Amino acid sequence: MADEQQCIFCNIASGKIPAKSVYSDDKVNAVLDINPASDGHILLIPKKHVMLMAQMDDELASHMGMISKQLSHSLIRSLKVDGVSIFVANGPAAGQRAPHFMLHIIPRKKADEIALAPPAVKVDSALNTAAYKKLAVSLAKLTGKEPPSFDDKSKGEEKKDEKKSEPKSESKQDAKPAPKQDGKSDKGSFKSSLDEITDFLMGGKK
Repeated sequence: MADEQQCIFCNIASGKIPAKSVYSDDKVNAVLDINPASDGHILLIPKKHVMLMAQMDDELASHMGMISKQLSHSLIRSLKVDGVSIFVANGPAAGQRAPHFMLHIIPRKKADEIALAPPAVKVDSALNTAAYKKLAVSLAKLTGKEPPSFDDKSKGEEKKDEKKSEPKSESKQDAKPAPKQDGKSDKGSFKSSLDEITDFLMGGKK
């Protein structure tokens, strides 16, 4: 309770501190930012004191998502902007300066020079794969789902098999589906395409 009384954004959300509120209900208050990135920049603030997104319950998180959708649509229609950036600074390392979670809804126009796009940085393939595995396992635990299988060895063997030349013996060739004119079956071609997409997403082939 003491944190809520001292938090300036709790007081803004509750209406104790005056602000240009464009929308309010029992869970959130949407106010215009006093230091906007563009005209119409909205701060969507939960009335419950939470510092980070992970501290919100599912109902509040879902409600904020629905309201941000409506606010975004309203900005595009009323201000005739070209788009909207929905931005969250979640934690000090991400640029969060206020001790209260909020969601920025920023009207955008072409060539407005608002720098929100992250740089494209080339990440080491092994590090990217390790991050993928940790994230997949963590999300599986949080959502109660089965984690994906990480059988890298078998995947490598499948790729080698696909690169081998056609079998020489007629008996082995007869056992496979009839090849197309390019020498590959429909199944083999489909599998190869999936492997190429997987390699690209996993940071392998470029």
